[in-house]
Parts: sequence; structure tokens; C-alpha cells
Amino acid sequence: MKLSISLTIVAIICIIAIEQIEAFKSTFGVFVFYSQCKIWATDNIGKTVMDTGWLNCENGDPDLIFHSRDITANPYYLHAKVMGSLKKTKTRGPFTSDTCFRLSGNLALFALYSLRRPLFIKYPNQNK
Repeated sequence: MKLSISLTIVAIICIIAIEQIEAFKSTFGVFVFYSQCKIWATDNIGKTVMDTGWLNCENGDPDLIFHSRDITANPYYLHAKVMGSLKKTKTRGPFTSDTCFRLSGNLALFALYSLRRPLFIKYPNQNK
């Protein structure tokens, strides 16, 4: 009897703990001329928590192609790399909320920009 009550209490605590894990959404628009790119997220200790793998980054020529991924680390860091580029990996963060980024450029020069007000979302009263 005592064992079943203890197991019930442990199960309830585990369910409550699982519900506290929050997932953040990271959205990024990608267009890097003639190249492949990769975007990934890490937690505080550098463990990878999200990875897009290598993407064909010029599919939407000339428009951005948007990707969305869930990230379960809090806080998290975003990283971007263009295959074959001699430029360093771009790192942004730490973040504790949803994010929106734009990765654009070419093999020699690429940038990872934060979009505080995503361009693809229409906001009311934009003509102020």
C-alpha cells in the first residue's frame, strides 16, 4: 500500500516536471547565393539541441526560404555556417524566447541578422 502511494507521488512529480519543459520556436529565412548552409542551436554547455543539417540555401532564389524549428533548451544559442566559407561560424545568443533570423549573403561574405519584427508577418498600424 505504501509502495503504491509512493509510486503515485513520484509519477505526479514527473508529469509536473515534464510539463515545465518549454519549447521555443526559432524561425529563420535563408538565402545564400550558390551554397549550402547549416543552422544549429546549443544549450549553455554547448550540447546541440537542434540541427538543420546542410540545407540548399539558394532554393528560393531570390526570395528567402523560411524554416521553423523547436528548441527545448533555456537559454539557447544559435549558430550558422556556410559550407566552404572561410568566415567563422556566426553565433548569436543567449535567447530565452522565440527568435527570428535571416541568413543571407554568399560564400565569401554571409551574415546572420536578428529580425525583431519579422518581415513576413503583417503588423497592424505599420504606417505610423
